[in-house]
Amino acid sequence: MRLYDLRVTVERIEGRSVCGLEIGDYFEVTESSRVRIPEGRHFCLFAMQAVLPLLPAKMRRLPDLRGSAAALS
Repeated sequence: MRLYDLRVTVERIEGRSVCGLEIGDYFEVTESSRVRIPEGRHFCLFAMQAVLPLLPAKMRRLPDLRGSAAALS
């Protein structure tokens, strides 16, 4: 199974950014487990924690269930 590299980017901030994040800030997950933050930048640990549980599903190619019996149940 091939895992995809991901870039997680801040697209919007609702309310005040208490961590100092700005729109466009990002971190990358490469080689299935390496987290990279651009040199000289930071990424809020609490913001990262909020999205980490979602990343494994995004790293895999999901089967297309449209039109299959599994999609109907």
